[in-house]
Amino acid sequence: MMVYDLSGALERSGDMPLWRDRLYTIEDIYALPEGESAELIAGHIYYMAPPNTMHQRISSILSRKIGNYIDSNKGKCEVFAAPFAVYLDEKTNTYVEPDVSVICDPDKLDDRGCKGAPDWIIEIVSPASRRMDYYTKLFKYRTAGVREYWIVDPVKKLVMVYDFENEDTEQYTFQDSIKVGIYEELRIDFAEMCGRLADYDLVICPYENETGRTIKDCLRVACGQDVSRSAADP
Repeated sequence: MMVYDLSGALERSGDMPLWRDRLYTIEDIYALPEGESAELIAGHIYYMAPPNTMHQRISSILSRKIGNYIDSNKGKCEVFAAPFAVYLDEKTNTYVEPDVSVICDPDKLDDRGCKGAPDWIIEIVSPASRRMDYYTKLFKYRTAGVREYWIVDPVKKLVMVYDFENEDTEQYTFQDSIKVGIYEELRIDFAEMCGRLADYDLVICPYENETGRTIKDCLRVACGQDVSRSAADP
């Protein structure tokens, strides 16, 4: 999930936000200046800032894993990474750009994006999008007919899995291998992914200022790895 700003639903007078009375429609999304991204939920526009590097790394890894599985099994589903337009509910003018969307019904796809609910959505949490991902979008995705919804939280190193079809919810860590509900044999190994992320210099780590611990050490702890070897790493 990208960073969100409520400036679409607010005007500012100095430092004070003022709520606008008007409700927006998809036409307002189309009228946005080139290069400006936003989502439309319940008549309010939520502007999006560009995602950071770690966010994009996680999105890229997940998209590749899912796409490789679909291709190797000659599946009919397609995986799309943001920015990708999802017209979730035309009746309520709900337009979103999930971080990762898996769509199995080709009739929902056209040149503009997806008309209707994807089968599986993954959102990657940023500090500014936390409430949106955990509450607002959770409700919208469930009621729109999304079959499965994952919330990947890089700061907390947690993954929330909502299996709407079976009315089941599970919480996992970045040390777990997680089975995908809409597929029989696909698992996403977050321990493997977390280990790969630990080899990068740019990470999201709430303990990076802890005495004697590097950023890489911190992420390796979250991944369940031995940090004693990090001092010898190149």
